[in-house]
Amino acid sequence: MATSPDGIIFFPFTKDGTVGIARNFYPDDYAQADHLQKINEWRQSKELEPIKKTPKYLLPKNCKEKFYNPYLILNPDGEIQVILTTEDVVGVAKAALRGIPAVSTFGIWLFSSEDCETDPNAELLELPAPFLADSDAIEKSGVAAGIVRTGFVSGVPIGCFPSMNQKKVGLDEYLDLNPQMTADNLAAMVSENSMPVLAWVANFLPNLIDWLKERGYPDGQALKLASPVREAVLTEFLKHCSVEDLRVSGFYQENLKSLDLTLESLKQKERTAASSDPMRGVADLIIEIVKAEAFLFHDAENEVYADVIVNDCRHTYRLRSTEFKRWLARQLFELHGKCLNSEAYTAARTTLESLAVFDGPEHKVWLRVGEHEGKIYIDLANEQWQAVEIDTQGWRVLDRPPIRFWRPSSMLPLPVPIKGGDLNKFKALLGLDSDTPEAKRTWVIIVTFWMYCLTPLGDYPVLLLVACRGSGKTTLAEFLKNTIDPGKAPLIHISGDAHKVGVAGLRRWLLCYDNVSFISEPESDIRRRVATKFGHSTRTLFETEGETNFDFSRPQIITAIDHVVTRDDLADRLLMVQLPEIDKPKRLTKQRLKAKLEAMKPGILGALLTILSQALAIRETLEDKDLPRLADYGKLAIAAEQALGIDADTEGNFLTIFDKTRELSRQVVLEASPLAEAISLMVAGAA
Repeated sequence: MATSPDGIIFFPFTKDGTVGIARNFYPDDYAQADHLQKINEWRQSKELEPIKKTPKYLLPKNCKEKFYNPYLILNPDGEIQVILTTEDVVGVAKAALRGIPAVSTFGIWLFSSEDCETDPNAELLELPAPFLADSDAIEKSGVAAGIVRTGFVSGVPIGCFPSMNQKKVGLDEYLDLNPQMTADNLAAMVSENSMPVLAWVANFLPNLIDWLKERGYPDGQALKLASPVREAVLTEFLKHCSVEDLRVSGFYQENLKSLDLTLESLKQKERTAASSDPMRGVADLIIEIVKAEAFLFHDAENEVYADVIVNDCRHTYRLRSTEFKRWLARQLFELHGKCLNSEAYTAARTTLESLAVFDGPEHKVWLRVGEHEGKIYIDLANEQWQAVEIDTQGWRVLDRPPIRFWRPSSMLPLPVPIKGGDLNKFKALLGLDSDTPEAKRTWVIIVTFWMYCLTPLGDYPVLLLVACRGSGKTTLAEFLKNTIDPGKAPLIHISGDAHKVGVAGLRRWLLCYDNVSFISEPESDIRRRVATKFGHSTRTLFETEGETNFDFSRPQIITAIDHVVTRDDLADRLLMVQLPEIDKPKRLTKQRLKAKLEAMKPGILGALLTILSQALAIRETLEDKDLPRLADYGKLAIAAEQALGIDADTEGNFLTIFDKTRELSRQVVLEASPLAEAISLMVAGAA
């Protein structure tokens, strides 16, 4: 602790001795303007009114505390009961030297951490004690209104420092005027000069002119000063209390009627208070725009969506999405020349969500792959909002699909598929074009899994790509993913955290886990649940009773060097293939390989869609008997044999290949089980 040459007191703000100056002004006007903008952006997100100027003082950089509490610094091990909260930084420093616990909020507008999200080191705190403003607050309309707002929002008693003249008195000046002041004396003064907000308003309005006269203002000047201050206090007061509530509670009769304030005049002030909020008018415009130009609806979970027309295409946005907010900002500016702000948007969104839930219809919204009236739809996720329709007659690209898709920000577009694509070129690129049983088995498993990923049938198998280094398993997994569900971060880390898996699955159709070296029991269980029906419920952030649910099933790919699936529940759903090592003469640079695959993608997607359409037609003729495990996948794969050129009477048919693949998976599980290994050895010994 030290004193500067000009008398300003320094205190360490942190335990490690970082020193900050009590009067810490902004370095320049630009810094102050920037901070004002950040504060107002945060206030808008909390549906609070914007402020016109920042507080005088800034927190030192890297200081976590939102209050300046020098008493606690001088008494780090003592228990304290803070007597008052005030704006005065120097005053609380002087109080600490006298053993008086008081804290500074660094400005009235920061009474409850107004900038808690503009400072990465901020902590959200409540006011610890009654708030006393400087004595000149009763002469300044903005500060007087701020005191009222403080009382309503923080819930602590409010008031001003007493003064017998026109000089400003804060804690600093009050302590100078009372050099023998003790903590008990100050606590008594605070109790006498602070009260709950309703009582303060009831006391302030009728006595304001008399208080100003007591400070030496002539009658005319006192009346002139009082008029805007009373108006500001009333306006702020009516933002928190309705006139009807004041009438019913008796507050109007007891405290306001004697001031010649009629109920009608108060209602007019109430309307003025509402209309004086520029954000409220923008909120009304937002509601008008959405009702006129958007179609609101909700899904089964009451998630709200809006259909809007952009460039003659129907776009479907979640109401809480960035994309909808951008569309709305554009409409608001084009139609009314106004800028969208968070406060107005949040206020309007609440109304729009209620309209969608209570008055709007319920529609299912799909992610990438959907179904309607027996037809399958694939969202191309392009700017034209096109989708591919697949049925038993073939496939076609639609400009206006009959179902709705939602697009997370991580989703990327698919190419428009073309007919006449040839999968054999891709098979050759993988080195699977030989006639060996292993190559045939690997190709059939990969292509049938790939095709099944384009259906919303659920009950998905899990594809395990096992290969040594240099076999291209990661490249293959990424291409399989990007051909049907491209997106940012296509290859993700395997996790046993249900919440993380829920978030990943909510935004991806095909989940790819790359270079997995070990799968724990929780990770194995979650992979199995994702393949069938993943359900997870968790508390909604920042809500006491809100619940967020994840409910979906997804196809999955795992790449690994070894056979990492050793638990029977997941192995039972596994399609395991061993990729051959790429011969040196056939190896390509990553850039060249990527270019080749990108060029092949539209044709490959078209070929897959053709195979799927033909398989759907043949599936209708198959009976539901002697179906393998994973019956939905198995039936569609059997139906695809003809389209894939597989002879059903040879060892290369799907059922034979599928049985061998499952047998291999079971063998891996048995080898990983010490008990199973012991039983096998026992049986072998007995034989």
